[in-house]
Amino acid sequence: MNIKDQENFIKTAMKNLEITREQALQMLHDDEMDIETPEMKEVAKKAKAVTKGMAGRRVDAYGKASKRVYKADEDKRLLIKLLSELLESQTLEYEVTNIEREINFKMNNRRFRIILSAPRK
Repeated sequence: MNIKDQENFIKTAMKNLEITREQALQMLHDDEMDIETPEMKEVAKKAKAVTKGMAGRRVDAYGKASKRVYKADEDKRLLIKLLSELLESQTLEYEVTNIEREINFKMNNRRFRIILSAPRK
């Protein structure tokens, strides 16, 4: 900020905030001190990396990472299997995208998708 801009800032601050010239100068000095140094940017970058790494992890009481054990839903698998058998018996083109959730098929030159969900109670 050049001297002319500083003087304009001081005058505006004195008028709008009803403060003395010394207080306006102190405010200007404080604002200039808020400039980030390369060291501050590096520390902020490291802090973000730490929080990003922690977001998707499950940790037990001893600090060891554990993966969620996925339990297969046999009812959903059976329903998708029955739907695929039905589509196959109708000689329709189909694709099971997810064995427990989704099946895509074509009928009369249109694409359809069935997404299976089982709401909790």
